[in-house]
Amino acid sequence: MQVIASNKLNVAINSVVKAGAKFGGQLHTVAYSCLALVETSGDVRPLQRLYDAIGGKVTKAAIAAWAKAFGKVKVNTDEETGKVTFAFNKAAKGDLESAAACPVLDYKPDATGSKNEF
Repeated sequence: MQVIASNKLNVAINSVVKAGAKFGGQLHTVAYSCLALVETSGDVRPLQRLYDAIGGKVTKAAIAAWAKAFGKVKVNTDEETGKVTFAFNKAAKGDLESAAACPVLDYKPDATGSKNEF
């Protein structure tokens, strides 16, 4: 592991901040596109693939909560394995306008009292 010299640390931190902002924007665009596909065709496979490909429990939880809040999506969690899967929820009301306005990583669900509930 390389140690960054203290006189170059601020440049490295700024680079990480810029990359994080870019990632957040890209994630929102891709997740929104997945939600739009669910809305038009009921196909949750790209959303599932995105969820499975993303690392980090916080980011995964944000994707699941955001998709459920704004899309025709049901979030299922296997009690034994904890694996999360998505299903088309025909009865749900999608809200693509709100999904577009709310970046995935900024979404905060209402407090439900259960940290495991999507």
